[in-house]
Amino acid sequence: MSNRFSGRFSGISLRTRLALRIALIAAAMTAVGVAFGFWSGTTYLTRSHQASIASHMRLASVALAPSVLSIDYLGLRRQLDLVMEYEGIVGVRVLDQNSHVLMERGTMDKSLLIEPIMAGQAITGWIEISFSNRPVQSGMIYILGVGVLLFIGFVPLFIYLVWRVSGRALLDLTRLTEQVKTDLGQVLPEYPGEHRADEVGVLATALHRRDQALAANIHALEQHQAHLEDLVQKRTAALRRSELLSRTILTSIPDAIALVDKPSSSILDVNDAFAAFYGRHRDELLGLSLRDIARGDGRWSGSPDNHPLVVSWENGKPTPLQSQYSTSAGETLFLEITAWPVNNELNEHPQMVLVQQDITEQCRLANLRQDVERIVLHDLKSPLVGIIGLAELLSHDQEQDPEQLRTFSEHILESGRRMLDMLNNSMDLFNMEQGRYVLRPAAFDLTVMLRLLENETRELCRQRAVELIFTWENGQLDWNRSLEMYAERQKIHSMLLNILNNALEAAPLGSKVTLRIQRMEGTWLMETHNMGVVPEEIRDRFFDRYVTAGKPGGTGLGTYSAMLIARSHGGRITFTTSASQGTHVTVTIPRCETGGSRT
Repeated sequence: MSNRFSGRFSGISLRTRLALRIALIAAAMTAVGVAFGFWSGTTYLTRSHQASIASHMRLASVALAPSVLSIDYLGLRRQLDLVMEYEGIVGVRVLDQNSHVLMERGTMDKSLLIEPIMAGQAITGWIEISFSNRPVQSGMIYILGVGVLLFIGFVPLFIYLVWRVSGRALLDLTRLTEQVKTDLGQVLPEYPGEHRADEVGVLATALHRRDQALAANIHALEQHQAHLEDLVQKRTAALRRSELLSRTILTSIPDAIALVDKPSSSILDVNDAFAAFYGRHRDELLGLSLRDIARGDGRWSGSPDNHPLVVSWENGKPTPLQSQYSTSAGETLFLEITAWPVNNELNEHPQMVLVQQDITEQCRLANLRQDVERIVLHDLKSPLVGIIGLAELLSHDQEQDPEQLRTFSEHILESGRRMLDMLNNSMDLFNMEQGRYVLRPAAFDLTVMLRLLENETRELCRQRAVELIFTWENGQLDWNRSLEMYAERQKIHSMLLNILNNALEAAPLGSKVTLRIQRMEGTWLMETHNMGVVPEEIRDRFFDRYVTAGKPGGTGLGTYSAMLIARSHGGRITFTTSASQGTHVTVTIPRCETGGSRT
């Protein structure tokens, strides 16, 4: 209470505050005295008033006794009117000895007093009186009003007297205060009141000496402050340049980097690559724990404790950890995360830096290179089988026709050249997968290629007892008719060979396989048909890599390779399959009669 009072009146002079405080203390004491006097006076007058009414009741009971005995209502009325004239009585009631009301005047809702009506020694009735303390209250209010008026007049007078009396003693103190407030920081020749021998003189002398010391200290501090400000400005500029350089370096690094508090795993800072990878703003990531980030990673479907970030943090060693997980969209991500401990001056490791690199593309390229090698090995098998088959024919039949020998030799030479082309162009399918392959089309005779395909698949037809039929549009293929096609010969050959091998391997024993060639307006159509049925479980993934069913030793790369070659020529490959119609694999390739290249 004292602090609040001092704060509220701190702007007032000490002289005035002293007068006000003394006046307030006097006023408070006066108020307490008035309150006590008002309470005690009211209590005393209330008791006196009640005793006076009780005495009046006893007199009234004596006067009412004859009227009650004789049941004289006029007499009762006259007596009750006299009773009501007494100040403070608001109601009166007369009852007989059986407590039946004989007569009542006024209101009976105030304080009640009861007195018996006696006739000799016997009670003949009762008188009840209701009264109020209003007369007492009116008198006390009057007295209080007079006291308040006196108080209101007395307090200002008392304040004025105290203020006048304190003026002489506090005048030097007031001047000293004003001087200190006005000339703060300046050393004056003499302070007001310094010549006095009392407390004010001691205070003035002490203030004078203090200001002299402060002036010297302030001068020294100003020089030191100027020096510090210069150092701070230089250090701030250096820190700003260092921070800008660090932020520029972190931003330019494509890897996702996070500074993590080691005990709590909370994020202290991240670069733009980290924020972009996890799809949040940098300010949103600061303060989150690694498990919070794992729970908010919509691509992660496992437990937050198994998230690559959490595992790397728990490992806490600068050893790269590679992790793989499937996203909700079916995509597979490969991450390599390294945890680097950060040393402080005590050689402790309170923080660590997580460097996360998305190696999905590197892994995909490595896997794709393996796929290409598998495809090449897969494609090399067919010409090698043809070479072996022709060599067996030559070795078993010693009396070969020279023309047939020349034909077999040409086929062997062509198969060997195709194997060499496959080895020399082992990266073509890889580039097709990347969309970087440059097509090198040229004109060639499709009929010659089909004859070569017939020879290459003859051994497989013999093993499966399957008849391979080549048709042109809706009729039998004329082997003497030249069909010029403008495309990349080796790729078209590989595509058709893969499709034919799949058809021959899937066809029932002793059945037929058909390759239909049709030249339509603007496109080439090449369609194989066999009575086999593609299994239900692989129909949706028929042209994906590694998809195979029911073929021992199958790689599942034949249809995938055919799809890449058709797509690189700007064409498409589709299939239909059913138990009644068998399987149709259809390739459509745009016709191109002029030179050029297609990507």
